[in-house]
Amino acid sequence: MRFVFLVAAYNEARILPSLIEKFMTLQSRNVDFEVCILDNASTDGTQNLATEKMKEVPWLRYLRIEQKGLGAAFTAGLKHYKDISSKDFWFVFTAADLPFGFTDFDSFLEYKNKYPNCGLFVGSKQHPHSQVKRDFKRKFMSAVFLVIRRLVLGLATKDTQGTIFLKSEYAGTYEQIKSVDYFFTTELIYLVAKKTSIVEMPVTYLPELRPSNVRVIADGMKFIKQLVRLRFR
Repeated sequence: MRFVFLVAAYNEARILPSLIEKFMTLQSRNVDFEVCILDNASTDGTQNLATEKMKEVPWLRYLRIEQKGLGAAFTAGLKHYKDISSKDFWFVFTAADLPFGFTDFDSFLEYKNKYPNCGLFVGSKQHPHSQVKRDFKRKFMSAVFLVIRRLVLGLATKDTQGTIFLKSEYAGTYEQIKSVDYFFTTELIYLVAKKTSIVEMPVTYLPELRPSNVRVIADGMKFIKQLVRLRFR
């Protein structure tokens, strides 16, 4: 199997060196992979640092996207790799701080053998075997979003914000996605669920490296509107 880790980044110059060091450990395991930094118009030196590191690290790639938003970054990444034809090629959607370390990757290797026909796996904080420590606000918002998501979309997946492992044959789904923000992953899972089975996997959630930017009321109302638009599209 070959993997492309799509890492959305906005002003991540501080985290980028540690990110590369962590992937060095994956390299030592003889995994066939590359990491693509998807830069949402950073202004802190992320671009300079990434392009310099590319000279030293053969598996590192960099794309500059002149638009902010997680969805905009991931869409650009999938477009960049749209000509991939290998049947055993996986995209991994993750964050620059690698909140699960590689516990999500280890779970994928185990679960891929159990569910060989599954086209999308999610490293899920809601899995009963996951080890998760989060502040009250994030726990509360996750619970509320889960209930609303099920009511509106009938989506069985409990965590749509975890690491996503997507088989390349379903990557073209990005052409149907409208979201340019965090709703991208919910939309992706909802659309791919119409084509293949989806399996959630346990992860270990590391201590948060940055404070939550979630705005309970504003983000909650925006999330509900996006769910309704998606349901009746």
